[in-house]
Amino acid sequence: MSAEAQQSPSLSLQGLSAPGMCASQLLALNTTALLNTSLTALQLMPGLSYFATDVAQLLREYLQDSSITVQVTDFCAGNRTAASFTVNRTIVNGPWPTLRVTINLLTTDPDRQLLVNW
Repeated sequence: MSAEAQQSPSLSLQGLSAPGMCASQLLALNTTALLNTSLTALQLMPGLSYFATDVAQLLREYLQDSSITVQVTDFCAGNRTAASFTVNRTIVNGPWPTLRVTINLLTTDPDRQLLVNW
């Protein structure tokens, strides 16, 4: 086997499967060695930062409290879960992929504690 055909485990696509892969891990990939490109992981996958921004905005709107800052620190592929959804007025049952999102909620009010139960 040639040296080019042998790859170290850190340079294989083997670990890029759900569950377990997180945005932080994708962004830390050495895309130059893995994909032979000079583009960064963020340049190759701009949707990662767009998703984090969208989740933070959605949660800010849901909380309706301008004293709370929402930070999405990471998100990971989760296990598939059985669920029912309506698609074109038809109920579809099946396993659906999930995401685990890690957030920080910060408040500017020093007398206020944030308690989150989800």
